[in-house]
Amino acid sequence: MNITDRSVAGIKNYKIVKSNKLINSKHTLSPLQWRLILLTAAQIRKDDTEFNECCIGLRELFDLKKGDKISDKYNQAREAAVGLTNSSVYIQKGKHWVAFPFVTKAEGNEGEDFIKIRFAQEMKPFFLQLNAGEYTAYKPINCWGFVSGHSFRLYELLIQYFPNINKRNFTLDSFKNLLNVEDKYKRFSDLKRRVIEPAVHDINSYEPSGMFVEYEIKRRGRSVTDIIFYMSKKGNALVSDAAAAEMGKVNIEEPAANQAALNFDKVSAEEVVPIPNLSEDEEILAAIGFKAKNKAEQQKALEAISHLIRQYGLIQVHKKVFVVQQAANVSSPIGYLTMALKDDYQLKEPAKATAKASDAQSAYVQNKQKEQQARTAKVLHKKKQDAISKEFDKFWKDLCFQYLNENIFGQYPNYVAYLNSDASAYERKFLEEWNKNKPSAEAKKYFGRWIIGQIGTKEHQAYLKEGVKYYAQKHHDFDWDAL
Repeated sequence: MNITDRSVAGIKNYKIVKSNKLINSKHTLSPLQWRLILLTAAQIRKDDTEFNECCIGLRELFDLKKGDKISDKYNQAREAAVGLTNSSVYIQKGKHWVAFPFVTKAEGNEGEDFIKIRFAQEMKPFFLQLNAGEYTAYKPINCWGFVSGHSFRLYELLIQYFPNINKRNFTLDSFKNLLNVEDKYKRFSDLKRRVIEPAVHDINSYEPSGMFVEYEIKRRGRSVTDIIFYMSKKGNALVSDAAAAEMGKVNIEEPAANQAALNFDKVSAEEVVPIPNLSEDEEILAAIGFKAKNKAEQQKALEAISHLIRQYGLIQVHKKVFVVQQAANVSSPIGYLTMALKDDYQLKEPAKATAKASDAQSAYVQNKQKEQQARTAKVLHKKKQDAISKEFDKFWKDLCFQYLNENIFGQYPNYVAYLNSDASAYERKFLEEWNKNKPSAEAKKYFGRWIIGQIGTKEHQAYLKEGVKYYAQKHHDFDWDAL
């Protein structure tokens, strides 16, 4: 795209295509530099074999409104663009490594409302003539509103295989390396506070990202070893072009105008029988009579149904399933279901309405509501378990150390005799630590548990026997095994 194309409207909605190798490389950019890269990449055409000089409009770069002064922003844009000529991409494979700048040229004239940028020639393998399966495609608007450079970085790393893959695991070292912060944030709490949580918040709070992210920390002892990110689709997120096309197919003999108004409670239609071992989306596809020709078509259909549920709600989708079932000669059931939801199609008055059919229909909807409530209750129960478990771990450690401090001299000979009589290798390791007068925290905790078993109160021995379940019931009136 040449410099005369700088006034193209809506460039933030253009699709950019970027090599996965580049996404998985080591680099750091500021939020403004990310925007410059996104707007430049969005101007690359599919058939380009060379990089052209691209113009970046400052009004679009800064989201300026009519009447806002460009002069106030020009210096910021210039500094960010010049910085791109110095910033580097670092890629290593085995012992071989290579580093190069993002752009080789950035120029402009003070007083103008645009600047010009051209990617470095070394970037060609990462943007031009890419083969299927080796790149990630998304739109600048999907991450445009992020306020942290780390947010852009994390989003690209997670969007690569989403939604087909909704989990990505990083070792702590590889994560810090990818975000180019391996020499910073020696304490994980600082990395979490300054990098991870702001990035996750950016992605979750910015609606066009289309993604909701949660993360889990894995530890070995007290040291963090891995960070696992879980991704799910955000409500009203943009669906893929393929799924959107599936939703847009409406080919029926009956025109929408023939849909007669009718209250849902009065309908009589075929029962939708839940199919065992199918997901909610698969159940709906089966109910409307959709039959996929292959796995790819099935995946598009499932994505379309998932989008409809997020947009209109599960119960409303189930209601319109009956509309699809009643319609005649529907060749594109997903498209028809989409239009039924969008235009609120209603069931036609049946010739013979029966109380049985109506009751069955109502029961099915109520059953789905109960299932959803059960799923929600299960999630909340698990969160409560996790919170109590963390609380109990601290309580139990403190209790063990209390017994240890109060009874160590009186009980130590008995403890040694016990371990020498019949001890595992693990327990002997603890004894060896004590004999060297360098007991670890685990060794101290184990000794404390042993003392409680010997002389503890009945209540404390109940903690030893039942553990967190007893603690949950006593301190939180919470039934650990309720679900």
